[in-house]
Amino acid sequence: MTHSTEVHSAGDDEQVRPEPDQHETAAPARECIERAFVDSLAQFDELYCQLAR
Repeated sequence: MTHSTEVHSAGDDEQVRPEPDQHETAAPARECIERAFVDSLAQFDELYCQLAR
């Protein structure tokens, strides 16, 4: 979840800067890479089984 923090400028208009919520951070890169690797192995296994028929 993200929330906005208003930053007042010199003029009358306001800028909105999104800030990430500390409770909802992105998954670590290592976890994402491992998940992609496992997914690709599963796809390879499925293709190999289809070719073996």
